[in-house]
Amino acid sequence: MKNQCQRLLCSFVSAQVVRFSTALALTLVLMLCARFVGRAFGQTQPAMGEHTGRPDNINYDEVKAITLQPDGKIIVAGRTRGKSTKPGAASGNGPDRSKTRRDSKGDFALARYLADGSPDTSFGEGGKVVTDFAGNDDDLAAVALQADGRILLVGTTKWDNCDSDFALARYNSDGTLDNSFGRGGKVVTDFFGKTDSPFGVAIQHDGRIIVAGGVSSDRPNLALVRYTQRGSLDPAFGNGGKALTPFTRFAVARSISLQDDGTILTAGGSSDCSAVGDTVSFFSFFEMTRYQADGRTDTAFGDKGTLTTTVKPPEGILRAIAIQPAGKVIMASKTNMEGRSGYFLLRRFDQSGLPDNSFGSGGTAITRFEHTTTPGAIALLPNGSFIVVGSAYVTGSPHAFALARYGNNGELNLSFGKAGKVIALCGEYCEASSVAVQPDGKIVAGGYAETHRDLADFLLMRYNGDGTLDTAFGGGGKVYADFNGITDKTPALDFNQNPKSVARKPKCPEYTVVSTSTITVVPGPPREKAGTDPLPFRLPKLMPLPGRAGNLGGGSTSTPPAPGAPASAVDSKPVLLSNPPPHYTEEARKNKIQGTVTARVLVGADGYVKQVKIVSGLPDGLDEQAIQAAYQYRYKPALKDGKPVSYWVVAQIEFNLR
Repeated sequence: MKNQCQRLLCSFVSAQVVRFSTALALTLVLMLCARFVGRAFGQTQPAMGEHTGRPDNINYDEVKAITLQPDGKIIVAGRTRGKSTKPGAASGNGPDRSKTRRDSKGDFALARYLADGSPDTSFGEGGKVVTDFAGNDDDLAAVALQADGRILLVGTTKWDNCDSDFALARYNSDGTLDNSFGRGGKVVTDFFGKTDSPFGVAIQHDGRIIVAGGVSSDRPNLALVRYTQRGSLDPAFGNGGKALTPFTRFAVARSISLQDDGTILTAGGSSDCSAVGDTVSFFSFFEMTRYQADGRTDTAFGDKGTLTTTVKPPEGILRAIAIQPAGKVIMASKTNMEGRSGYFLLRRFDQSGLPDNSFGSGGTAITRFEHTTTPGAIALLPNGSFIVVGSAYVTGSPHAFALARYGNNGELNLSFGKAGKVIALCGEYCEASSVAVQPDGKIVAGGYAETHRDLADFLLMRYNGDGTLDTAFGGGGKVYADFNGITDKTPALDFNQNPKSVARKPKCPEYTVVSTSTITVVPGPPREKAGTDPLPFRLPKLMPLPGRAGNLGGGSTSTPPAPGAPASAVDSKPVLLSNPPPHYTEEARKNKIQGTVTARVLVGADGYVKQVKIVSGLPDGLDEQAIQAAYQYRYKPALKDGKPVSYWVVAQIEFNLR
């Protein structure tokens, strides 16, 4: 039982570390729950730059991303989680003595400010907009400003505890949803019916949109999705608009950059751990993956498109990533050193994924603050310098924004603040999670400030180029935003009404991880009508075959023949249940390559593919595509003495031009 619990803890920790951005709100609530905050509540409405602590806010509002318009207006995006009306256990006191539930639903929150920090009343409702996706719990990850002034938000919509999808919303310059995008301005994208989490977005010169993140099937995958200007999946990219890179560890792409040569570079992290005896060992990795413009992995880069660097102690948990224009990547971590936690620890990697020795000391720069600090975001400057913003634990909890300014070589800019560092008190419990630098050199940092337990507002603080607070911004350099009373004014979308959209999904079964490679399924309510899904576990959706909707060609798969091992080795052999098709590469299509890739596939006792070995292959990248497809196969496992066992089978993956 002890080993089983250790494995459970190991798998849980690995998943949560990689997905820390999507779980940040929950983490903060748990932190807040551990302490009691008493405040005297005033009776006057606070100005935009001062906070009275009055509980007129019954929302938990958090800034997640900031971007700047060319006219100097400031776009701030995040999440608002309102007060739930559902009965049940709760914490936090509202003004009516009722409770604020932690499980209340979140929505996208968007605000725009004028250059002086005052709300832009021409935008949305008094400068604010709230967007909901089908009543789900929604969380924001990134914001992008298009060349035409439209605003794109990217995040997650969560159907239940084990199923979330990519969610995008696009707005006109006045804050109204852009009805030319998706359905009523919203797009939802599902992969395998499990956890899908986007983290980064980039917009091409032609207006097409690329979103990067991570998705789960039988194994973790880095994921890229490309959309047309109207929000449809781009069939010319990847497999029907989606490009996946399978991993053996929990992995996500957290940052994305469009390179000058047309390639797409992503940077992110992965994690793994093992339990031996009473010891649980955790391992984290830094990942760089490069893709061709059409979504194929660039096999000339690293190991089949990915470069992996082990992040050794004391680097700690990855908090922020930024890709510089030349392809170098800066990574900021929370670390533990000299008996203290929370220094800023920065590493930079060159275009080859190796530590950049021109940065800091051997590629690493450490910044020691007077107080314990945690980095939250990185802003790049045109000259190669950059700024890191985070949170400082001044009184045992975060009560200040922490900033540090660096030159291109990783050395602190001594003309900024105190020897390159700034600690700016918020006056209350607060955390910083985003930063942007204006053309005039002023720095806008964003996060949240707690007004009461489980209640918080957007908080912006602006600094001059030397690190002093810009007192002309808001009230004394600070701006607060409360989304209480702001709701989504658009008609509710019924996702069942449009077959081209994601259907509303019933509650999925609960999955209990009992080891790093075995999943025990606790049956839940049936997912479909009786008789349509007799399997006790969930199958992935089959991805559409390229070439069947006007494209130039595609692949298909056939049922694997019996393996070469004698039939007496097992009582029954694996049975193929699903076989998503492979992607047909552009080179193979151009050269009119057709045929069959034969591979030996190790089917695990859980029905998932563990290894793929090519026996006979095809040129022009089709072997790699066959391997990726084979890892998505699902089998009913082989049985020996009535128990599932691992077993090798032969798979034949066919490529036919149509």
